[in-house]
Amino acid sequence: MFRIRILLPLLALTICTGMANATNVLVATLTSGANLACNTNTGGSGSAKVTIALTPAAQTAHDTVTVAIAGVTANGNTLAQNGLAASAGSTTTISGTTTVAFTITALAGCAGAANLPSGLSETYAPTLQFTSNVSGGSGVGNDITQALSVAVTAPATSPLAASPSAGITIPCTKNANGTYTPGTANFFVTTNTTTAGVPVTIDPAMPTWVASVALTNGGSNIANLGTNLEYTATAQNCSGNVGSYKSGTLKLQNLPAYAEASLPVTLLIVGPAQLSLGAVTSNASPAGAGTSGSPMMIDYSKNPATQPQGTIVVTAANSVYFTVDTTSLPNWLTVNFTSCLTNPAPGCTLIFTVTPVANSFTPGNYPIHVNLNVSGYASTPVYITLVVQGSSSSLSVVEGQARHLSWSMGQLLPTATITALSSGSPIPYTVTITTGSPDAGAIASPMNGLAFSSGSPINITFNPLAFAAATPGSTLSSTVTLNWSLGGVGQTTAVVFTVGIQAPSTTAVLTGINPTNLPSGTAGETFQVTLYGSGFVSSTLNTQKTYVGIVNPVSSAFAADNNIAVQIVNASTILLTITVPASDTALPFTTPGSTVLFGVCNPNGVAPPCAATSTLGLQIDAGPIIQSVTSASTFATVTQGSGVLAPYDIITLFGSNFCTSGGTGCTNGQVLYPTISASDVYGLSVTPDAGQRLLQVWIYPKGTTSGGWAAPLLFATNNQINAVVPNEIVAASQYDIYVKFGTVSSTPAYTFTAAATDAGVFVVDSNGNGAIEIAAGPNMGLVTNQNDGSLLHPARLRNSASNSDWVSIYMTGLGTPNSTGSNATTSGTSIAYTDCLNPATATGYSGAAGLGNTLPDGAIIQSSIITAGMLAPCFPISGTPYVAVTVGGVAATLKYVGWANDAIAGLYQVNVQLPGSGVTTMRDISGTIVNPITGAVQVPVVVTPASGTVAPTVNMWVQPAMTLSAAATPGPGIYLVSNAAITSGLPSAYALDTVTAAQNTGTGPAYAVVSITGPQTTGIAVDAASGAVTIPAVLPVGTYSVVITATDAGGGTLPAEFLTLTITVSS
Repeated sequence: MFRIRILLPLLALTICTGMANATNVLVATLTSGANLACNTNTGGSGSAKVTIALTPAAQTAHDTVTVAIAGVTANGNTLAQNGLAASAGSTTTISGTTTVAFTITALAGCAGAANLPSGLSETYAPTLQFTSNVSGGSGVGNDITQALSVAVTAPATSPLAASPSAGITIPCTKNANGTYTPGTANFFVTTNTTTAGVPVTIDPAMPTWVASVALTNGGSNIANLGTNLEYTATAQNCSGNVGSYKSGTLKLQNLPAYAEASLPVTLLIVGPAQLSLGAVTSNASPAGAGTSGSPMMIDYSKNPATQPQGTIVVTAANSVYFTVDTTSLPNWLTVNFTSCLTNPAPGCTLIFTVTPVANSFTPGNYPIHVNLNVSGYASTPVYITLVVQGSSSSLSVVEGQARHLSWSMGQLLPTATITALSSGSPIPYTVTITTGSPDAGAIASPMNGLAFSSGSPINITFNPLAFAAATPGSTLSSTVTLNWSLGGVGQTTAVVFTVGIQAPSTTAVLTGINPTNLPSGTAGETFQVTLYGSGFVSSTLNTQKTYVGIVNPVSSAFAADNNIAVQIVNASTILLTITVPASDTALPFTTPGSTVLFGVCNPNGVAPPCAATSTLGLQIDAGPIIQSVTSASTFATVTQGSGVLAPYDIITLFGSNFCTSGGTGCTNGQVLYPTISASDVYGLSVTPDAGQRLLQVWIYPKGTTSGGWAAPLLFATNNQINAVVPNEIVAASQYDIYVKFGTVSSTPAYTFTAAATDAGVFVVDSNGNGAIEIAAGPNMGLVTNQNDGSLLHPARLRNSASNSDWVSIYMTGLGTPNSTGSNATTSGTSIAYTDCLNPATATGYSGAAGLGNTLPDGAIIQSSIITAGMLAPCFPISGTPYVAVTVGGVAATLKYVGWANDAIAGLYQVNVQLPGSGVTTMRDISGTIVNPITGAVQVPVVVTPASGTVAPTVNMWVQPAMTLSAAATPGPGIYLVSNAAITSGLPSAYALDTVTAAQNTGTGPAYAVVSITGPQTTGIAVDAASGAVTIPAVLPVGTYSVVITATDAGGGTLPAEFLTLTITVSS
């Protein structure tokens, strides 16, 4: 009853504020309209005028009423869908005795009429539905209607015409293998009437061999006098021999009239194209031009001394007669002949000449294609692009035309850049390369393009094969020539490259090897090993090429091995392909734990072998090797010896041989998962072979291999293990990490120092965005980065911190929770830290999970076993908070810091409420203060534990937002309504509440109901302007969930806001 009494003043206010729209408040008068007509060929004529006034009662009961036309009542369609248009004065809002007049006209096409046989007429009577929106009322509602009469005439002849009038022929190519390639043909549609437009429809009853007829370039289907609509017809279902054909008709309609225009259409089976395009000559074309991939380019400077030309050689396998389709020639281009009998050689040379018409063109590119037709066969298109210059421009190269380079053997090959520069308009160019003696093997990219006044780079590299046989003291050369045109006259700019070859200037040095170990193998099996370093020399001369061999660890003898194939990839990389021998003491694949010592040296002109200048070892069938340990959240490396880890840290171990030994174990890429117990605890080991050999991660006090703890494992491969640090480690003490597989343990140990915390937020992308999730609202569960590739989901800052979004930050390394709550408590209210369970006691989380009095290492924190009102183990958030969080440098309010539900103990969830949008000191990721905050901005997020190091900074996106609230909400959005208490003497709508959006940036928020769930899904409404929420006087008994949205209307930039109201209706 308390909540009902709160609503009674709202009910009284609604009753006293004007009339509700239970009855019509409008009067309609048809003041003219007898001459409203529509002709299916020429469009609408005449008009009707409907004058709207208020009823006498409404004239005194309302301040203002806004009038609109909703559509036509017969079918619910809009005016346009019924072939009508309406216009009114500058305002459609009336009051007192004022009126508004609507002028109704018929649109071209007469869409509201039924289909009419040619030469007949009809009259159709659309009924207009007017709506009224009473100020202070319940919103827009249907009101008065007005019937109209429209006289429609359908002439006996169609206003449409198609060209070519003789019809179109769609080719379909029969290929040599018997398949068919459907072709296309284009035609145009126009109208002979003086109307504003005639809608064109292609009758779908087309021949079965026509796949589709569509507007070539899309757009409107309205044909207008003096303009053409271009359509493309595409073939399908081709069959028959070359030369056979099928005929049919395409019908062009202007519905609703039945009068049609016809276009003959023929499907012609043709053979494959018979012509080949050969050599091209023009002032701007690259080699191989004239095809769709590289069109013939003709450079044109206005008013040239001679009109520029382009030539192309047309050949055929046999003597073939072809014609040039002159309809495809534009008026700016001519050809020397329009037919030719061609042959394999010399073929026919077509000369295309640009006409003076091009003088009127603006600078730019003009692409076309000219079809070459052979009777009975597919056409061959010649692609041509006219490049019109604004004025005569010249081309130069910035770096000069004589380029001298040097190269020391064993170094990376030289590279260079030619910057082509135009003195004015862009200049087309092509590149040709002339070999030198001996040749440097120059390679240019791109081989053609445009030289701009800002400079266009051409990258020059060199073929390694040209340098492989080079000797110190020799010189290699190549010439790169740019071909271009000035005033229609061909020009060249040559750049000569010379490369002096020098003896190796460095010693061959090894710095790395991958992999660092190999399993034992069987004879004939091959492995690839990569050596990294510097000073390697690739040459075809043994006296220059880097020598690679095996160094005997006892005698230091250095020799190549026939079971190792060597490829010098470049100055820093050598690829070895090792074949396992049946017997080779230098490659002891049958002796586990062996080391092979590889060596390198540069002969420097002396026949090898030479003394090894650098060596590196390769382990054969070694035990597990830990190469690095990193945080699973931040990917930061835990430095060997000095790095820190905390209890329950989630870590990633990288290395090799984690789960292989003696040539057996896990396969390449195989992922091993631990067994999860019935009490949802991750196992301490995985195995690739049914438990015969266990893979484990052990942590021991530094310097010992006893008294340690196995770490819970998340998964493992041969090169990576993800694990959780046991709780037993003690801050400030040092520990060793070992990986054990079977009886073999990794060496050396990986040492770290324990700390109370090692905070790190998970990073979700390469932009440094953190795993920060919106905790409530319409975007709940979305990460605040650009997580779907196109749309941002920023968290929302509202007019005060108390209204801003809550977000959840997921992280690692916060240590062991110290809460003390009991799972036997039944009075919890989900308040951290008071209602957080003790992690280890029999009455805490471990007891509830059946783990006794021990800390839940490896356990999944099951929300289902936590008593309602209680929370997972956590840390203090007030007094001395366990962590502090800043967003954009501004403090955020803590709500929860502890283990995340339904995840392994070690994944932490930090819930914070963001600052308000009015803060003046928030900084973006560049450190710049953003004031005011007007849109989405990426800001840094920093989590600082009370003890220990600050977590590495991550980023998130935030944006300002409106605040949407209910003015008189009796509780948390829950309303109790009795039908019996509100129906007596009330109008048809009951005022429930008023919602208000604050902080909008547009002219005003617009409200709408977006969903209703409950016994009835209609009738509950919100006024778009005022936000007044109303319900019918009687609703079926039950609970309703109503979602209301507010949008930042009138040019606003803020996202929509949502509010859910819960209404419980009793009898």
